[in-house]
Amino acid sequence: MSAAEADVVRPLQWIDKPENDHTDGETKAAFVDTLELPGWCIDYDRAATITGYAQISVGGPEKCNCDACRNWALTRDAILPREMRALLDRLGVPCGKECEVYHVCRLQSGLHSYGGWYHFVGCVNYGEKEVSPNVAIGPFSMYFFAGGALLPKPFDGLHTVQLDFVAEVPWLSNVPEAP
Repeated sequence: MSAAEADVVRPLQWIDKPENDHTDGETKAAFVDTLELPGWCIDYDRAATITGYAQISVGGPEKCNCDACRNWALTRDAILPREMRALLDRLGVPCGKECEVYHVCRLQSGLHSYGGWYHFVGCVNYGEKEVSPNVAIGPFSMYFFAGGALLPKPFDGLHTVQLDFVAEVPWLSNVPEAP
């Protein structure tokens, strides 16, 4: 794959394959479904992810409550594309429970650059953020990697994948606009 091809953001397409069993080192982890995207193969356990999130009362933006996070929390329903919601639902991740959301800046276009991430129970079979293409869904671009930052307690000790995203989205709330 050329450097130009590696930078191409690919559209979302997936295929689920049930009943996969994978071993990584000394720990055997059984996952129920497989998500295949261009450059990615990720096993996941939707039920275990749902169980973990049931123990988390609110997402990162609601905990933070800065203006940028308040804007995100107030407008995420309008910001998240249908395809992104479908992917999160497939993985067992509630749309409103981002682990972290951060505001980068207001762009010259008037849109705002945001980033953030979610976690789910699973493992990356192939593809990692440094070598696989980002996956595009509307104004969102995302990638995956094993483990994760700021892992919530309900996921301690489990095989997890972090879904990182970046997006350029409008400021839609009446919260004072961040620079």
